[in-house]
This record gives sequence, C-alpha cells and structure tokens, in this order.
Amino acid sequence: MPTYDFQCLKCGKVHEVYRSFKDKLPQKVSDLDDPCCHGNCKVFQLINVPDFSVKASSSEVSTIGQLAERNSKKIGTEQMDKKMEEYKTKKQKTLKLKEGMSLSPSPKRDKGKADLLKKINNMTESQKQRYIKDGE
Repeated sequence: MPTYDFQCLKCGKVHEVYRSFKDKLPQKVSDLDDPCCHGNCKVFQLINVPDFSVKASSSEVSTIGQLAERNSKKIGTEQMDKKMEEYKTKKQKTLKLKEGMSLSPSPKRDKGKADLLKKINNMTESQKQRYIKDGE
C-alpha cells in the first residue's frame, strides 16, 4: 500500500497515511486515523522524493548519487576530449591568414641570404649591374 504524508494547516503536524489506490485520500483532519486538532481543519498533501539505493559490492558505488557522479565523470572526460578536438579543428578552419602565411611551421631561413637580399633590393640599377658583373 502506498504511503502518503499530510500536514495539518492549523498546527503543522505531519501525518503518515497508508491507503490503497482505490481509497479516498483525506481532505480534513477529522478524516485522518490520528487527528491532531479538533474541528474541520484542512490538510495538505506533501510530496516527497522517494529513496533509492543501488546494490553493489563495497568497492563500487552504493547510491544513485554516486552512480550518477561516476557516470558523469566518465562521460565528461570523453566529451571534453571530443569538444577540444572539435574546437581545434574549427579554430584552424576559421583562422584568417594573410597572403603568404600558413599554419604549418615555416622553414628556417639563412640569415646571411636574407641580409644579402635586403642589400640587393636597396641598390640602384647601376649598383645591381656592377654587382652582377663583378660579384660584389
């Protein structure tokens, strides 16, 4: 038989009532098996969360809360890794690069060659021709 909790609206006492599904639930204190107040005071039905437990060995979880926490940690790690991979690929796809740039690491340049190119670019036409002819 189901158990119902009713609270007296006058004094606040909580009454536990056992009734079958086909029986009528009490509306007043006088309808209760053990009335607390005299008269026709109304009662209010309280709704409680049922208690559950998980049968497991001592090394495993023993309550629904522990089971939920364990599962959320497992799922959380897998989901987090998946989200991080999605984020990295999305970031690479949406990254705007200037012309001539790439995501791959650039090859190492020889500093001497770079300096020589700067020197040649700063020369006048006659200096460039002399450089080509004489080599310096």
